[in-house]
Amino acid sequence: MVVGISQQEIESLNDIDIDKLELDDLKSDILIDLYCDSNKGEKMAFLIDLKSQSKRIGVSKQDIDGLFKGYEIDYREALREQSNEYKKKSKEINFRDLEYSEEYIDYSGNYYSGSWNVNGSGQIVKPITNPNSFETELVACSHPILPVRLYNNIQTGKEKVKLLFRKGNSTWKDVVVDKSVIASTNKITSLADFGIEVNSINAKNLIMYLADMISYNITGKGAMIETRVSTEKLGWINGSFLPYDSSNIELDNQQQFIRCLTAINPVGNRDTWFNLVRKIRNSGRKEALFCIVCSLASVLINHFNALPFIFNLYGESGKGKTVALMLAASVWANPDGNNYIVDAKSTQTGLELTLGFLNHLPLLVDDLAQLKNKYDDNLSEMIYALCAGSSKVRAQKNMELRTPSTWSNVIVTNSEHPMTSESMSGGAINRVIDVEIGDGYIFEDGNAVVETIKQNYGFLGKEFVEVLKNGGLEKVKEFQKDFLQQINDEAKKQGINKEEKQVIPMSIILATDKLLDEEIFKDGAILDFKECFGIIGTKDMVSDNEKAYLAILDTISANGGKFWKSIQNGSICNNKVAPADKNENWGRLICANDDLDDFIKVDIIKSKFDKICGEIGIPTKHQLTWLEKNGLLECEKGRRDKLVKINAELLELCLTKTKRKRMSLWKQRVCRLLFRGCQVTKVTKVTTFPNTPHRLIEIFLDIKIKKIYTQKYSI
Repeated sequence: MVVGISQQEIESLNDIDIDKLELDDLKSDILIDLYCDSNKGEKMAFLIDLKSQSKRIGVSKQDIDGLFKGYEIDYREALREQSNEYKKKSKEINFRDLEYSEEYIDYSGNYYSGSWNVNGSGQIVKPITNPNSFETELVACSHPILPVRLYNNIQTGKEKVKLLFRKGNSTWKDVVVDKSVIASTNKITSLADFGIEVNSINAKNLIMYLADMISYNITGKGAMIETRVSTEKLGWINGSFLPYDSSNIELDNQQQFIRCLTAINPVGNRDTWFNLVRKIRNSGRKEALFCIVCSLASVLINHFNALPFIFNLYGESGKGKTVALMLAASVWANPDGNNYIVDAKSTQTGLELTLGFLNHLPLLVDDLAQLKNKYDDNLSEMIYALCAGSSKVRAQKNMELRTPSTWSNVIVTNSEHPMTSESMSGGAINRVIDVEIGDGYIFEDGNAVVETIKQNYGFLGKEFVEVLKNGGLEKVKEFQKDFLQQINDEAKKQGINKEEKQVIPMSIILATDKLLDEEIFKDGAILDFKECFGIIGTKDMVSDNEKAYLAILDTISANGGKFWKSIQNGSICNNKVAPADKNENWGRLICANDDLDDFIKVDIIKSKFDKICGEIGIPTKHQLTWLEKNGLLECEKGRRDKLVKINAELLELCLTKTKRKRMSLWKQRVCRLLFRGCQVTKVTKVTTFPNTPHRLIEIFLDIKIKKIYTQKYSI
């Protein structure tokens, strides 16, 4: 007999000293247990070693084989009995036994689980019934996890699943992912980022478990997994307003914007916030009132089929711009830090995704100057992008196309200077309402305001939405019509043309302000109509591409030394003066006479024109459209550009100092091929033309060549 060895101390068959085994040891329960607990390799190794000792023990090799076959039969029978016992015990998983928190009590019912069960260690397991397998169970996950809800996204049509899980004694957590994530071994491992214990080893088992649980519990009597309509946006969805109404539709992308979503929640004392705002409303300062009203007006933009617009409060630093923005944020959410207010350092893609999520709620951006610097002061492009109401189609990291985001809201910002400028395109100016801070400070005690709204926020927005749902929407539409008529009547009276794209936003602001006063505050502290009327830009001021055109001509004139200059004689333009620096060639100025500073037409290289437009702050395509419409652009058919040959004798000027010579036919052909679409930027001094094509090519290659666009604008 083996002496001094207990069953607990023996971890493998290799721990047994074969040389000391006796006949009685082969009948030992310990040996049987060791056989059953070992893997196939260990069993075979032990069997070989045991056969080598058969003569000493007094047992034939055939008898040893028969003995181990008997072990195997008994082992498989034990597995079958164990499996049957599992099936009897695991028809249901009662998740009440897992101590659900009150937050997840809806999911604490009995789920049919088939052969899956939660063992004493909290592992999700399933017995193996295959008699050829030496494993007793499959482990899907080392901790409880359960699919509790399916979502059909109303925007994308995709199906998502909500998973509930808990590790150890921690609280229950949930995560919503695309259905495809839990259907692929490559994708399901991404759940590890959320804290779920999944890796390449148990991924397949976890997929199998989740698929079984969904299949078992979505249909039939007492189905536990409900399929619901979902959205990835806030605001008005199918008659509900999220995040306040979640009975008919739920959010399914909470993880991505969890910080923002958590911030949108009434906190603190309602009366404290309202008492503060009443005092501010009656202080006689319009700035804070504008910010609050624009924040609320955001949820009305889609009801008026209006385009998104930007409200910008500007003025000197230290006058209360940031506090006013925080006050606008406190209408809906926590105004502290970047909980709801967006960092201006965000990328355009990030801003568009946030706009898409907020949907109808306002986007608030502090210190727009940071964003201006990021766009190299070309704000027109940025304004068009943010106020377009939809994003471009972009590829995701997995190379799949991201569904374009859409939004219909108000963007509330602040800055030290107006967002608009004289050189900005009219279309961009139309989308911005700039309001300057008046003399003095907006708030008597800005610090006290901040401390109050940090502790008390999120009440007004929710109440305003309730007002809209209870008849307020019809009232505000009537108000807007009245204000629209008042603005048009006042403009006609004064004999001016107000820009319609600013008239509509201002009429919405005034209507929102009136509804807010009549239904909630009832204190008569409303915006002054005449002051708001004066803020609206005129058509002469805001839709003026001519200003950009004049700015372009001024830039060209200031850089006249960078152009070739020609005198037009009938239909022939003779080269007169080369640029001072041939490395900086912008194109050609065509003059009517010897006064080369007075040009009548410009042939400008496309890249230079684009650069000028960028510096002015106007999109090239918008300016080209205006130029063409007004007959100021010579175009080839079907294009907005024209191929213009600038300096046809460039080759001879660069390669020879002698008088012009007639080139042979082969030289002409080579020159045309080599210099087509190219501009020579380095002069090579060669007194005579080369005699062979090879030498000419060598000279060409020695010259620094700069490829330029064949498109050149003739203005």
